[in-house]
Amino acid sequence: MRRLDLARWKQTIGDLNRLAIESDHVRTRQRFAVLVRVAQGAAYGAIATEFDVHRTQPSKWIRLYNDGGPDALIYRHSGGHAPLLARGKRRNSKRS
Repeated sequence: MRRLDLARWKQTIGDLNRLAIESDHVRTRQRFAVLVRVAQGAAYGAIATEFDVHRTQPSKWIRLYNDGGPDALIYRHSGGHAPLLARGKRRNSKRS
């Protein structure tokens, strides 16, 4: 079981809780809320069930936090796949 290295980033459980409440994106809030539960000593399986994430996610988020600090958990939209057809340029459109 990975340990959360709060001292390395000079943070407390309260700091994580504040980030879990005040972060802009729902995914970022969830990640910090998971870390709060880890810091409180909850088991990964229970956390995964509570937050409806895969059982390996808490461990991955702990690693990200320990290696890169709180900034490493901020959700950044990757852009995803390009659309198959550009909007407004659909083939075989029946519109006139």
